[in-house]
Amino acid sequence: MLSGYPPFDGDDDQQIYDAILSLNYDYSDEVWEEVGDEAKDLVSNILVHEEQRLTPKECMNHPWVKQFHSQDSPPKSSKYLKKLETYKESSNLKKAILSFLATKASDKDIEEEIALFNQFDKNKDGYITVNELKKGMKNSSNLSEEDIEAIMASIDTDMNGAINYNEFIAATLNAKVSTDFSRIEKAFEFFDLDCDGLIDENELKNSLAGKEFEKIDISIFQEALHECDMNGDGKVDFSEFSIAMEEKLNQQIVAESGTFGG
Repeated sequence: MLSGYPPFDGDDDQQIYDAILSLNYDYSDEVWEEVGDEAKDLVSNILVHEEQRLTPKECMNHPWVKQFHSQDSPPKSSKYLKKLETYKESSNLKKAILSFLATKASDKDIEEEIALFNQFDKNKDGYITVNELKKGMKNSSNLSEEDIEAIMASIDTDMNGAINYNEFIAATLNAKVSTDFSRIEKAFEFFDLDCDGLIDENELKNSLAGKEFEKIDISIFQEALHECDMNGDGKVDFSEFSIAMEEKLNQQIVAESGTFGG
């Protein structure tokens, strides 16, 4: 990413394989002339054998990475607290849709959400614990510890006791992404595995297999469909799917027009 070229090169697969095993790379090519020494130092401490390699936490604390931490003023968490509460009350299907949209959003689309995640994630391990969430909200809300724990439980879809990056982005996703019609169409197509214009329980379950919702009780898929199945046919069509997200739009307008408690 820094140089525009892979670190290991060769005329065929075997040469590339040998270069990787021997850690055979250098910075002599002219493409590295514009890359600073600190960036090169980070690369040098990552492209090594595992026992010598920096951990993700150590990478986040490397001087080259740390210089970017405070370039911009961090967003005010109060702006997003209403979103977190709104997400807690959202239907299971909306949570699934938002989780999909979060994985497809570009970093540019969600700059503030990323910055806020980093603000909460004090130890830079890629997770927000309940204690980190409480500390982050301490000066921004009048929520009780029980309220914060309830928000935590609703966002922690894989139930591992912490909020991971995608879960947090899904919960705080801005209206620009979560109400974009073309994105919502793509989300529907993602869940509609047989392309018949309807989403049933098996499709919902299979489309989320192996992702953030894999550890949730299977009844969530029945509940998710029941919440949005307006005509009672046991399936969700695009109209019902869109109505669920239109409700999200109204909630986003309220959440993004003022601060928590205002």
